[in-house]
Amino acid sequence: IRVMDFAKSWLKSKSAIVAEYTLQNYADALEDHILPLIGDLYYDCVGHLEVQEMINALLQKKKQSGGCYSKESVKDWFRVFRNMTHDGVVHLNLDRDPTLRVSFGMETEIKPPKTKATIAEKLAVLEAMKQKRPGSYALLMTKLHTGQRFCHVSALQWDDVAFGENLIRFRRKQVRGIVGPISKKKPVPNEAPLDATLAEVLRVHKARLEKLDYAIGGGDWVFPSRVGKLKAPSSLVKAIESSAKDAKVTSYITPHKLRYAFNDVLRMAGVDKITRKAMVGHVTDDMTEHYSTDRKSVG
Repeated sequence: IRVMDFAKSWLKSKSAIVAEYTLQNYADALEDHILPLIGDLYYDCVGHLEVQEMINALLQKKKQSGGCYSKESVKDWFRVFRNMTHDGVVHLNLDRDPTLRVSFGMETEIKPPKTKATIAEKLAVLEAMKQKRPGSYALLMTKLHTGQRFCHVSALQWDDVAFGENLIRFRRKQVRGIVGPISKKKPVPNEAPLDATLAEVLRVHKARLEKLDYAIGGGDWVFPSRVGKLKAPSSLVKAIESSAKDAKVTSYITPHKLRYAFNDVLRMAGVDKITRKAMVGHVTDDMTEHYSTDRKSVG
């Protein structure tokens, strides 16, 4: 069987067990990068040399802008091919794994280890963000106070924010601007408490949007982009970087890392593991422990 034919059946087999956007990432890596180079080969004829040649070609591949893709991008595409090949070894009875002992070239830069931010540092960054990037501040504060994923928080509409009931309801997710139902693989509580601090943040945020002539009806987005569309996680990177610089925080912080803070606050408040898992939307206890990283007090 040719690599491209096995790839089609492999993607189909994954459609029922991985999230939709993960499946799309697999398909993009294979169809845009891997299969044009190796798809016509029969899988039992693919050896170490063919895989290394593929990697070499990907490292030299040009973007439309003229520059080469990053080594990390090439590694991401290769991981998809490697995962597929591991399944191929089993299902096609291949006598070897051709993805072993491949090289991506010499590492030219040794990066220092990333320092995890404490809760106090995360709050300092948010306070700096409040002054210069209030829209991003409101979104990240919602993540911090609810502990939910970006894909769920960024898909909130004003009807989901029940100020009178002190509740936020999660009814949908969005990935790359595509809105869909909440998946079982990445669950989220139907409701989360809307505490007084977050309620005030969202009221101020809503008033600001109205002043800027954004739509604020019940079916309108709580966190629209500058052009009124749904935000992408990458839109928050500059906000975090500039705010961290203003707050003189050098530790590593991402939008997703704020879920760590929520889980840590719950843990330090004495909330039991089962309740924490339900509130944060984790599938396993191991995930809950993984997201509990800050051992220092909030104060």
